[in-house]
Amino acid sequence: DEYNITFGGNVMNVFYYGIGVGITDLDYKQYSYYQENLSDAYIAASKVGAEDGKTYIVNGRADYRLSNFLHSSGSGFNLKFGVIFKPVNQFRIGLSVHTPTWYNMTDTYYGGIDYKYTPNDLAAYSINQLKNPSDAPITNDGTSWHDYHMRTPWRMSVGMAGVIGNNVIVSADYEYRGNNMSVSDVDGNEYKDVSSDVKTYYKGVHTLRLGAEFRVTPQLSLRAGYVYQTSPVKTEAANDGVMIWTAGTIPSYTFNKETQYVSVGAGYKFKRFYVDFAYVNRQRKSTFHAYTPILVDQALDQASPSASVSARDNEFVLSVGYKF
Repeated sequence: DEYNITFGGNVMNVFYYGIGVGITDLDYKQYSYYQENLSDAYIAASKVGAEDGKTYIVNGRADYRLSNFLHSSGSGFNLKFGVIFKPVNQFRIGLSVHTPTWYNMTDTYYGGIDYKYTPNDLAAYSINQLKNPSDAPITNDGTSWHDYHMRTPWRMSVGMAGVIGNNVIVSADYEYRGNNMSVSDVDGNEYKDVSSDVKTYYKGVHTLRLGAEFRVTPQLSLRAGYVYQTSPVKTEAANDGVMIWTAGTIPSYTFNKETQYVSVGAGYKFKRFYVDFAYVNRQRKSTFHAYTPILVDQALDQASPSASVSARDNEFVLSVGYKF
């Protein structure tokens, strides 16, 4: 969520300026489960009836499940600066700069593994950990938390808008967001390995926005828009070209591809009041990786098992305002 406090003004209705303060809060939760069931695996076992305490490696069944929970939460702030130059009423050009968002973050995480070994020859061997192979699985787990600071990348945009006739407005905006994200401890010491990983995996994002408005009456307007956003992931990282370090003991990760938005809406003005309504459809393609690739001497030895994911979201937006 973001809450904005903005101030603006203009000079002779030709040069407009604005500044905003954004107060943000973030809350993210992830549950992850990874399971394998291995037959004819090599497991540690003891001979039935033996008291020598020796461990033997025998064939058997190995079942285990890795469970993870991650909760990231925090709050932060940012600043926004923008100017608009309108040489004539029918045309304007704008420029804006958004500072990084500085966050104070807390991560709470849990990791646990349940496992069970069962020898193929139960008459001759039994597993060391359990008196009876049918007993409940053994669990190793742990919970911890960590406070840190996070700084998101800068954002810059430029846009143009023009009036065609008396009823049509068209606009185009371009935005660039860098990959200069950084993470540090509470004393301000940067985690350079994390910042380096961000630069290794991610690149700057380009976003193009196109919009049009048709004024049906002085009070009623119809609108449509389109947004295209490039993938933030470098090709080498997306194609198993580098080792991927995941969060904690979570083995999986997701890389987003391009994202597109299509929107339609309407606006109505009544004296000083106005109401805007919009429907937004978002389509995004991603690649889900079960675990990281294995590289030997910078060459791919085992690819990451992956699956393509297509997501479509629908959103309805309503804005109500009053102009003083």
